[in-house]
Amino acid sequence: MHGSLILGIAILALCTYALRMSGTLLGAKREFSEETEKVLGVGTTTLLVAVAVTASLFDGNSVGGCARALGVLAALVATVFRMPIVGVVVIAAAVTAGLRLTGMN
Repeated sequence: MHGSLILGIAILALCTYALRMSGTLLGAKREFSEETEKVLGVGTTTLLVAVAVTASLFDGNSVGGCARALGVLAALVATVFRMPIVGVVVIAAAVTAGLRLTGMN
């Protein structure tokens, strides 16, 4: 069990490094137009937001519940007010835990 976990971490690290290096090496050889770079930047942001929303609002195949959604909303509001990341996480956890204590799922 321990060996396979370490092997999995090593493979993931090597693949991540290879992916980053391929982007650097290919980016140095290829010039993109300004419009293409803008589209790629927007696409990257869109993909990250979609992954974040999916991971924070869904639990497996079902919706995570109202308490989780309101916790994410509280984190979003804290982010808009430019709170430090620790404060954002604490506020989201506190709102979610408080609502779950009141019986909201």
